[in-house]
Amino acid sequence: MREAANRLMLRRILPIIAVSLFLTLAVLPSTADAWCWGGRCPSGDDDDSDRKVQVNITLSVVPEEAGIIEVDGDELDTDVFEVTQGKVVVLEAVPASGYEFDYWSGSLSSTDNPLEMPFYNHKTITAHFVSHVSQKKEPDSARDDGSALVVLIPKGTTARDADGDEVTDVSVDMRQQHDVASDRVMAGQVFDLGPDGATFDPPLPIVLPYDPWELPDGVREDELRVAYYDDASDTWVELPSVVDQDGMTVTAEVSHFTEFSIIAPKPESDVLPLMAPGFSISSLTVAPAQPRVGDTVTVSVVARYDGSDAEGSSAVVLSLNGEVVRELSITLEQGESKTVAFTVSTQDEATYEVDVNGVGGTFSVAAAAPPEALSQAVALAEEDSSAFSGIRLPGWPALDWQPVALIAGVVVLPLLLLLPLLKRRFLRYRYDI
Repeated sequence: MREAANRLMLRRILPIIAVSLFLTLAVLPSTADAWCWGGRCPSGDDDDSDRKVQVNITLSVVPEEAGIIEVDGDELDTDVFEVTQGKVVVLEAVPASGYEFDYWSGSLSSTDNPLEMPFYNHKTITAHFVSHVSQKKEPDSARDDGSALVVLIPKGTTARDADGDEVTDVSVDMRQQHDVASDRVMAGQVFDLGPDGATFDPPLPIVLPYDPWELPDGVREDELRVAYYDDASDTWVELPSVVDQDGMTVTAEVSHFTEFSIIAPKPESDVLPLMAPGFSISSLTVAPAQPRVGDTVTVSVVARYDGSDAEGSSAVVLSLNGEVVRELSITLEQGESKTVAFTVSTQDEATYEVDVNGVGGTFSVAAAAPPEALSQAVALAEEDSSAFSGIRLPGWPALDWQPVALIAGVVVLPLLLLLPLLKRRFLRYRYDI
């Protein structure tokens, strides 16, 4: 008898417990949310508590003794530091005495300093410094066209023009540059001395000025030579010369008047940019900073002309991994600056060394992004990854499970509680009859 009573009690209590649990899950959604694991929750919401990822940033300096890199204004004790993913960090390359900052390379390519950017993944960044060129002295004052050219006619020199008359006046005009041999470069302006065809006996010395700040990269001052242009052979003929680095002049003896200039051997490294004197290149940038295979990459620089002529022309050459890939010709007025941009398409996953007329940098090309269809499929799969996100019935719209459970529980639980009472009253009524 007692056993039967216990079974009866159990049959009455179990449905009530089940419905009560169902109602608890419906009324308290935080209970389901507590099952979040790995950032995914049955409710479909993400749990961001596990999403604070730390990324490693590795820093280096070239040359090692040339300076330091400060992070948010502080010098680090180690070459690697951690930062929360997405945080904006300020990197500043601080040069040591005798050096100046040049550019950033590695996982990014830029000439900005300080450099402010967010970090989303591991990076390796190198700050490049260059030493001050001590042998290149800034001129004390600007030179006017031809004003620093010196022509000395010693006493006793016979100077005759093309007609055999005595030379009484010397004229100086500026001319455009002529082509030079492949193993030579122009290192100064072209002076046309007149009267044309005048001869001297004995030869007389002329002194040509040069600007150390406008010499092409890699050219040595002690290798500068005075040369005259031979119209008959269309070539420059070098003369024995004496270089005065303190006075920034080159002296040679000439026996006749024609066009004169300063030329120099082309550096053996062959890294010399094809630029005319007075031009400079700066502010190399690569966009996008992290291209993928197949992307169009834009490499841009700022070209400026500060020569003595009213305008100048020069070639701007882009090289990737030591090979010339693009070349543009520009003409600028004196004091004018212009942005020069190149576009290239990269088909290989690799790191590229960039050079534009001696200004260098690097950029890395990552693998191609997944196809758009695959990306959409992944996104849809992530949205539907929760088994509790909705209940779908044929021909019915999706219903959120919590309201459905609440309504069902409110209806069923009172029935379960009232059913025994109704049953007893019904039986008593039958017995009374």
